[in-house]
Amino acid sequence: MLPGDQTRQSVDGIEKMLMIARAGERSQLGHLLDIYRSYLLTVATDSLARDITAKVAPSDLVQETLMQASIAFPNFRGTTDLELRGWLIQILKRKAIDVHRHYRRYSKRDISREIPLFSSPRSDDHTLDTLGCVVPPSARAQAAENVRIMQDALNRLTPEHRQVIQLRNIEQVDFEEIARRLGRSPGAVRKLWTRAVQNLTVELRSDESSPIR
Repeated sequence: MLPGDQTRQSVDGIEKMLMIARAGERSQLGHLLDIYRSYLLTVATDSLARDITAKVAPSDLVQETLMQASIAFPNFRGTTDLELRGWLIQILKRKAIDVHRHYRRYSKRDISREIPLFSSPRSDDHTLDTLGCVVPPSARAQAAENVRIMQDALNRLTPEHRQVIQLRNIEQVDFEEIARRLGRSPGAVRKLWTRAVQNLTVELRSDESSPIR
């Protein structure tokens, strides 16, 4: 079901979840973002050229979009389903642009302009988030705390899951290169990364004592 086709009642439910997530309930944020997975998959499929989908699956693009949205959520100021949907699409479209730029111009290099998913915020007063918006000091402080929470969750993963997330999301290595380094096929690496992300999400949701706000 696409968000655009939802009834008023379901939209009200989503906006109530959004309000709770903005209050700091991280498990609610995970459930909220997951509602948009199917919708974003449709957008991702339409956003990637056919030859690019042979290298980057739309589902991978959606997974990275939702992970980045989880980290960047403290900077989101919207209160409605429409605003949240638009924000998620912005993140996905920027990632799609980077993917096309990479494979069109730098086929043997990783995406050079992608901002690292778990990078620590800068200390200057005009720090920008991944959508080019100014991030206030309070949000930067919370972002730094989110990085710490993320690192703690990463440390609870198995070594191979931690390694594949380190390579893909932090060092931004493409799947073909990760496969070469690990001695696996690109398909096997994609499955390993997907399982790693799923386990990371579980770890983040289970740590209720340190909610991402």
